[in-house]
Amino acid sequence: MRFPFILLVTLLWAQSGFSQTKEDVVYKNDGGILRGLIIEETDTQVKIQTKDYNVFVVSKSDIEKRTKEFNPSFKEQNSGKVNRSNRLMNHTEFGYGNGLGEVELYHLEEGGYSYEGSYNNDYNMTRITTINGMMTGKYVFLGVGLGLDRYELPEDNITLLPIYIHIRAYLTYTNTSPYVIFNTGYNSGFLEEDFNGGFMYNLGLGLSISLSSQAALNFSIAYNNQKFTDKNAFVSNRQNQEVEGTIEYKIKHFVVGFGLTF
Repeated sequence: MRFPFILLVTLLWAQSGFSQTKEDVVYKNDGGILRGLIIEETDTQVKIQTKDYNVFVVSKSDIEKRTKEFNPSFKEQNSGKVNRSNRLMNHTEFGYGNGLGEVELYHLEEGGYSYEGSYNNDYNMTRITTINGMMTGKYVFLGVGLGLDRYELPEDNITLLPIYIHIRAYLTYTNTSPYVIFNTGYNSGFLEEDFNGGFMYNLGLGLSISLSSQAALNFSIAYNNQKFTDKNAFVSNRQNQEVEGTIEYKIKHFVVGFGLTF
């Protein structure tokens, strides 16, 4: 129940920020334009305060029309054209993954691998990650990610530390922009006694929604492929004896994520 609540609060906050960017605009008969906040109005005149805190009194007979419009400077600052251009950025994201297909098990032995078996991947994962890097132009972000992955297994749960290269390509140059992501690197088993990490990669799609000139809300879906090894497993040797050995896991997940860009 917490995720829908957090999402709702975030969207409401974003909407309130956009609504507050509208201002009063007075178009005069002589071609003059005043932008700001109408602070007083009578039957014959209007008082408008500009962003410089100057107050102008305008007779209604001199007004051609009055409107509420978005502040041009705000729209310029928050357009994609200035929000993502050759600047340092951080993406912090949370993800939840459902298992895909089967978990494949391989016995590591001298001379290579032997297939040990598989079981249905009914196990989930959670992820929190932070990525630091830089926009290379207007559309492509390159960065390095660090995170914490928690994998469910039949007999145990393990925590791995992913270290990876992150590539994010925005498809449009607007406030709301779809993007493609690719990550590849190594998931360390530093926190585990019985498990070593291994190669990982994921490929996905996302949507970025600008909240301000420096922040955006992100939603993503991704395919995640991960290898890791249990170095203290019991396996069958060539004589069908149970001995201590090493088992490599190959595991896949469909991951849904959300996060913020700063």
